[in-house]
Amino acid sequence: MDSDNISTTPSLPMIAATAVATTIATLVVGKKYLYPRRDPVILSPLTAVRLGKIPSAVAEDLEHGPDEFPGARDVNTPYGSIRTYEFGPSSGKKILFIHGISTSAMTLTRLANSFVASNHRVLLFDLFGRGFSDTPSDLPHDSRLYLTQILLALASSPLSWMGTNGLAVIGYSMGGALAVSFATTFPHLVESLVLLAPAGLIRSENFGLASRLMFQSGYVPPRLLEAVTRKRLRKPLAGSVKKSNNNGNGSGTGGANAPEVPSSGIKRNPTGPGHVGDEAIAFAEGETLNPPSSSGAPPSSTKISQLPAAQKGSSYPPSSPSPLPSSPYALSSDPLEQAVAKYVHWMLDHHQGFVPAFVGCIASAPLTGQQQLWAKLGDQIRSARPDYFPAGVIVLLGREDQIVDAEDYGEDGKLLLDIGPGRDGDEKVVVDEKLVWQVVGGGHNFPMTNANEALEVIYRKWGVEPPEREDGTTR
Repeated sequence: MDSDNISTTPSLPMIAATAVATTIATLVVGKKYLYPRRDPVILSPLTAVRLGKIPSAVAEDLEHGPDEFPGARDVNTPYGSIRTYEFGPSSGKKILFIHGISTSAMTLTRLANSFVASNHRVLLFDLFGRGFSDTPSDLPHDSRLYLTQILLALASSPLSWMGTNGLAVIGYSMGGALAVSFATTFPHLVESLVLLAPAGLIRSENFGLASRLMFQSGYVPPRLLEAVTRKRLRKPLAGSVKKSNNNGNGSGTGGANAPEVPSSGIKRNPTGPGHVGDEAIAFAEGETLNPPSSSGAPPSSTKISQLPAAQKGSSYPPSSPSPLPSSPYALSSDPLEQAVAKYVHWMLDHHQGFVPAFVGCIASAPLTGQQQLWAKLGDQIRSARPDYFPAGVIVLLGREDQIVDAEDYGEDGKLLLDIGPGRDGDEKVVVDEKLVWQVVGGGHNFPMTNANEALEVIYRKWGVEPPEREDGTTR
């Protein structure tokens, strides 16, 4: 046979088979790396060290050790281990603390220590994926998951926390939104509800279309989304995130068809550099650092061991962390604030469930759209039922908060709770002696930076004498 007559052109069936094989290989590789199969529970660093899955040397890098608070215990659940801390007089009135989206229970250190000093019993716990709690990876990180976690933490106590008016609930940031969900679901359990810069009334459209597609659409592969988020958390640009501007119609979102309820929330600054996901990263930075106008102090290299004894406190970390990467937000010289900022980076390095939990919360947690629950809370506050919040509801907002804006939230919250101007002007509202709405100094992280001011409001509403400082003054 003449070799010149043999065709070297690939046949159509061969081309088709090659294309199919390439497509299948691409899908298999893509699914493996972009849609990873995980265990149902991602272990926290503490659990992983105890099981010998990671080197014990990881514990040496802890800024906030697992036994930094008294009364530490691990609660084994079907969702993974929950790290809880319960301390204070066993006969004292009980307070449950719920922290925010990007930190651990340590952000509420000063509040918890003060209440214990005034003879209260406190229970703190690390939300799933933060601190030393494991992360359920096969469930949405929504209010149902976290309300279940709250109930599991309460049920783990040797004391009874769930009798009628058995506890006060203090929720911060995302924890405030969870506290509203808990209180409106179980109002008879809650003696008093305290909301510190609570999420929940931030409109989803204020996150921007790109961020909503990125975090909530499900179109972006998990591994890619987590890689982008991890990088942005390491070098946040929350200075490019600002609250939505009022366009003259009182809505904050503009347009003739804007919703009747005013808008509150955050929005990428259209004149700033901007990155997809800035609105989400703003939560992480707002919970750890001061806004630019509230602190011009440069980062401090002073170690806590060098501070006066009165400043150390039993719950502070052993040393001052290094500054975060460059950011328009100010890193305070305050040791607790620095430690919390460093702790976020520690979780990025060592807690494999932190970023999946953070991304899951941006997608599913009640950061937005809680208008109906707030209206329900208003109905319960005005209810004639004596077992609904007999010690009142307190809402505290930071004057310089760029995440939960005090002015916008004042419009939203007061409308939803059906309340009008207060006795002391727009910054404070008291309704039938059952509700306090007040603006305090500081940014989104005021529970750390302006803890004493927040404590003063709470103690006054509860009719509790504040504990004395070492210098004889109250705190």
